[in-house]
Amino acid sequence: MFADALRMLGKRYGVEVENEDPRAARVRSEKEAIYHANDVARAFFHRMLLDPREGAAALAYCTERGITSDIELIAMDKINEGYERMLKSDVKYRFVIDMATLKGK
Repeated sequence: MFADALRMLGKRYGVEVENEDPRAARVRSEKEAIYHANDVARAFFHRMLLDPREGAAALAYCTERGITSDIELIAMDKINEGYERMLKSDVKYRFVIDMATLKGK
């Protein structure tokens, strides 16, 4: 129905509307679904890596293999220095507070 209406409008205004091959439409739809699933997975793993509890093991695994992230781990007692650096635009990566530095305090 929609395709017929589109063709009718195209004819009225001199615009050629091509028919899409059903197989091509299915392939396009499958690709879009794969891209969407990949984006959902990317967002999930990004969130997990940034969560200090969930991401600690994964970050350690990556670090052991030379894979670095775009964060700078900062001890809690260095938070004021980090803030001053941020004010001076002397921060290359996002700060993540090392929660292990809170032990025993």
